Amino acid sequence: MDNLNTLTSDALAAIEQAPDVAGLEQLRVQFLGKKGSLSELLKGLGKLDPAVRPQAGAAINVAKKPGAGCPGST
Repeated sequence: MDNLNTLTSDALAAIEQAPDVAGLEQLRVQFLGKKGSLSELLKGLGKLDPAVRPQAGAAINVAKKPGAGCPGST
């Protein structure tokens, strides 16, 4: 789960630095696209201990939601 926290922090930092809408779209693909970072984490769920999978999957899905990790988001 440390990877998820690092990935979320990196994504938020990159979003803050995005120069324009095209830059934001590029970040969306990089993090949320079919071959994106979060999608790769989801693909790796099968390698986890079965007892940990539900929590890990739920955490990744929360991170995929718009505004996840942003101040004021729930």
